[in-house]
Amino acid sequence: MLLPPRQMMQRGGCARLRSVLWLIALVLIAATGGASATEQIKDLAKSDWQYQWGDFAFGDPAFHSTDNWQSIDYPANPDNRHDQKFVWFKTTLPEVNVGKPVFFATSINLTVAAYLDGEKIYQFGEVSAAEAPRFQGWPWHAIDLPDDYAGKTLALKIFSDYTDIGLWGEVSLIDRSDLQLQLIKSGLAELVIAAFSLILAFTALLFALMRRDNTGFLYLGLFALATSGNLLGENLAVQMLFEQPLLKVYIAAMSYFAMPVFMALLLSRWCQPGARRQYRWLATGHVVYLLIALIFSLAGLVNLSIFYPLFDLLFVISSLWMLRLAAGHFSDLSYEQKVVMLAFLLYLLFLYADMLFAHGVLPWMDFPLSLGALLFTLIVAVVSLHHYKQIQDKLREMNEVLEDRVAERTESLQGYVDREIEHSQQLARINHYSFKLEELISQLQKTADLVSAGRLVCERIPEIFAPRQMTVCFAEEAAPVPVSETTNRHLIEVEDISGEARPFIAIDCLESHQRDASDAPMDEFIHRILARLQVTLSSISLRENLQRMSFEDALTGLKNRRYFDEALEREQQLAQRLQQPLALLICDIDHFKRFNDLYGHDAGDMALRSVATIMLEHFRETDIPCRFGGEEFVVIMPGASAKDAMLRAGALLDKVAAKTINYQGRQLDALTISIGIACLRASAASAGELLLAADKALYRAKAAGRNRVVLDDNNHTSG
Repeated sequence: MLLPPRQMMQRGGCARLRSVLWLIALVLIAATGGASATEQIKDLAKSDWQYQWGDFAFGDPAFHSTDNWQSIDYPANPDNRHDQKFVWFKTTLPEVNVGKPVFFATSINLTVAAYLDGEKIYQFGEVSAAEAPRFQGWPWHAIDLPDDYAGKTLALKIFSDYTDIGLWGEVSLIDRSDLQLQLIKSGLAELVIAAFSLILAFTALLFALMRRDNTGFLYLGLFALATSGNLLGENLAVQMLFEQPLLKVYIAAMSYFAMPVFMALLLSRWCQPGARRQYRWLATGHVVYLLIALIFSLAGLVNLSIFYPLFDLLFVISSLWMLRLAAGHFSDLSYEQKVVMLAFLLYLLFLYADMLFAHGVLPWMDFPLSLGALLFTLIVAVVSLHHYKQIQDKLREMNEVLEDRVAERTESLQGYVDREIEHSQQLARINHYSFKLEELISQLQKTADLVSAGRLVCERIPEIFAPRQMTVCFAEEAAPVPVSETTNRHLIEVEDISGEARPFIAIDCLESHQRDASDAPMDEFIHRILARLQVTLSSISLRENLQRMSFEDALTGLKNRRYFDEALEREQQLAQRLQQPLALLICDIDHFKRFNDLYGHDAGDMALRSVATIMLEHFRETDIPCRFGGEEFVVIMPGASAKDAMLRAGALLDKVAAKTINYQGRQLDALTISIGIACLRASAASAGELLLAADKALYRAKAAGRNRVVLDDNNHTSG
C-alpha cells in the first residue's frame, strides 16, 4: 500500500452489527452473482465545496464570514497551505432517496469533526490546537445523517500535519446497508488475494523449513506474508469486523515497509554474485527504517503517518538502484533470472502508479495494487518451483548414476570382501583379546602396589584368553615345569629401581592341538602381551619404590623431613577447621656429637635407629614421628592437649634413658634426649609458627640441663 493508506476502521460505526452485516452482504453478493448494486448513491466529490484555513470554533465569526471562504473542486489540499495544520470544508447536502442516509468518505487526513448546521454530529480523533492531536489511523468514515439533512450545510474541521490534508477517495451520500454491501464487494477481491498470499506464504515457509539450504523459499514466504498483511491492513471490508484503525495501520505499515526488504533478498537470490552484497545492503537499510518507524511511533515521538512519504522516497531510490543492478547484468542472466527481473519491473510499475494516485499527482481512483503484488508473487513462486524441480531432476539423475557406479563397485569388491572375511575372523579373537588387555592395563594403573597388581594379573589372564587353557601364578609359587611338549611357560619379569630384573609372574600355556602356521599370529600376540605387562608391572614397581623413598628416611625407617612439612601443614589446617588440639614435639639426642666421636659413626647410626624404634613403639597410631635431620626427631600429635603431650614426652624420656645399646660386643653409654613441646593456639596460628615455638622450647630444655621436657611459653619441665 502506498500513501496515504485509504482503508481503516471508524470508531463507533457499526460495531454491534458487523458480523450480521458481513454474512448478509455475502449472501447478497452470492445471490446477485456479483452484479452491480441498485443502491442510490450521490457523489459529492463534484459538489460545491468551499474551504478556509485556520483553527477556530464553529461559532467563530470567521466561519460565517463569506469573505474567508474559497471554492475548491475537491475537498483536499487547498492552495496556500503554508504549514497550516487546520482547514475547514463545507458544502450543502443534496437530497437523495435513501433509507438510512450516511455521509461516506474513504479516507480523511488525519482527524475530523463534522457539523451539520452548527451541531456536531461526528468526531474522529482530536481537532484542537491546544495539544498536537495524535495520529489515530486511517479508517473510512460513515457519518449518520438525520432524515432532514437535505439542504443543510455540512462542515468538516480537519487537522493534519501530514503531507496531505483533506478527504481522499470516494465522497458520497449513500444508504448505510448499500454502503456495507459496496464495501464488501469492493474488498472481496483483495481478501481473496490476501488469502491466496497467506496460503502461498505458509507453503513457501514450509518448503524453506524442509529445505534449509534454500533461502529463496524463505524470502518468498516472507514477502507473500508481508503482501497479505498489507492487503488485510488496507481492506475496506475488514473495518466492519475489526474496530482498531490504528492497529490496522501498524499492520499495513509494517507489512508495507517490510516488502522491499524481502524483495531485495529475493532478487539477491536471482542475480549475479557480484550484485548480491548491494541487494543485501538495500535490504538492511529498509530494515533499519522499519525499526526506526516502529520504535519512534510506539514511543509517541513521531506520528506513524509521517513515515509514509519518507518511505516512498526511500523506496523509489532503492527500487531504482535495484533496477540499475538488474539492468547491468541482464544479458548474463539465465532465462529464469530474466523472468524474475521482468516480474519485479512489472510490480514496480504498479507501485509507482499507486504512488501517483496516492499523492494526488493523478486523479484519485481505486488502483488495483493488490493485482501487481499477486502477479509478482505468482511469477516468483512459479519460477522458484520450476527451479526447484530442475534441481530435484538433476539430483535424481545424479543419484541414478551414483547407484549404478556403487553397484559396479560393490560387485568388484565382493570378491575382495569374501577373501577378507576369513582373515577378519582370524583377527576377531586377537581384537577381543586386545580390548580385554587394555581393560586390564587400565585396571593395573589404578592399583596401589605391585602385589595387588600381580594378583590382578593372575586372576584376569586366564579369563582374557579363555577358552585357551592357561595357569598363571606368582613366580615364587610356580611349580616346576612338567616334562611335556604341550606345556609352554612364559615368565614376566619386573625391574627394581636399580635396574635389576626378577621373575614375578609365571604363565603356563597348555596346547591342546597340533600346532600349524595359523598359530603364529596368536603366538606373536602373546609375546606382545607379555612385553606390555612387563613394562606396566615394572612401572608400578618403580612408582612404589620412588614413593617409598621420597617420604622415608633410609636410616631409621621413619618419615622424612619432606613428609613432615606436608603433614604438619595438613594437620594444622585440619585442627583449626575442626577446633581440635594439636601438639608438636621436637626431640634432640643429648651430646650426640660426643657419642659419635667416642664410638664412631656406625655406633651413632645404631643409636639413631634405636631411638627411632622406641618412638615407633611408644606413640599412638595417629601420631606421626619423623626424622627431622641429624639427631633431631619430631612428632606430630593430632588431638593431643598440652597435658597429653607432656605425659607422653615424659614417658619417652624414661624409655630412651632405660634403653641398653650393645655394639660389637660391648655395652655403650645410655642415651638421653631433650624435648620441646608447642601446642596450637592463637599465638602459633600457622605451621611455621608452631614449629618455631617447639624449637624455642627445645632450646630452653637444652639450656636448662638437657634430658627434660619444656612446654612452650610455660615453665613446666620434667627431667
